[in-house]
Amino acid sequence: MAAAILINQVTLPAGVLGTAREDGVISQLVTCTSGTVAATYTWVLVDVPIRSALVRGSVGAGASFTFTPDVKGTYLVSLRLNGSSFAADNSSSFIAIKSFGLWSRTWRYLAAREENIDNILRAGLGFPSNINARGWATNQDLITEEIEQATSRVLTAVTVSPGLGPDALVKLDPGTGKFDPSVIPGAGSIGIKYHLLITDAIVVPTDFQYLVQGAILIDAGGSLTAAPGAQIVILP
Repeated sequence: MAAAILINQVTLPAGVLGTAREDGVISQLVTCTSGTVAATYTWVLVDVPIRSALVRGSVGAGASFTFTPDVKGTYLVSLRLNGSSFAADNSSSFIAIKSFGLWSRTWRYLAAREENIDNILRAGLGFPSNINARGWATNQDLITEEIEQATSRVLTAVTVSPGLGPDALVKLDPGTGKFDPSVIPGAGSIGIKYHLLITDAIVVPTDFQYLVQGAILIDAGGSLTAAPGAQIVILP
């Protein structure tokens, strides 16, 4: 029987022998098991995503091999039976951890050359699930992550208050349909401040907007400062 790898995690449905996975869970032990009984087994953790603390090229012996994924991305494992160089005695497979976190769109970070051993059927190419310009798990992951986070911020830029995340660009009051004053730093429950007194020192943080309708009056001693990436928007 040819070499084949079975990949499992305890909280996932049972794996299929010889089939890679893209439903992996972060920080949970991955167990790779040989589907063929042999005299010797040589496992290699061939490659891991960028930023992973796992060591590329880590090896193991025995009918199974384990590791714990610590970042999102794709982990490539190989198995050699009986020290043989014949193709039938060698197999590779992978498990992918989808993106996660506050600004995640649960994108799948596809590693380059993955298609050479990819036995997972996809409905279509999608974006950016088929993008990784070079290497197996490279800094393209970091570029994809920035695109994913930027996309998430755009998709949640106008949302019902309090909405997703601390730095949505605009939040709307579901009752009035108007801008929610809570998005304005320093305004709080008193609403949007158009008149800044001597005691007011409002700083608009990065990724926030300070919305002003008409004119704003700033008394001597008061201040309105926009951090890099912040905006002061004058509404008609």
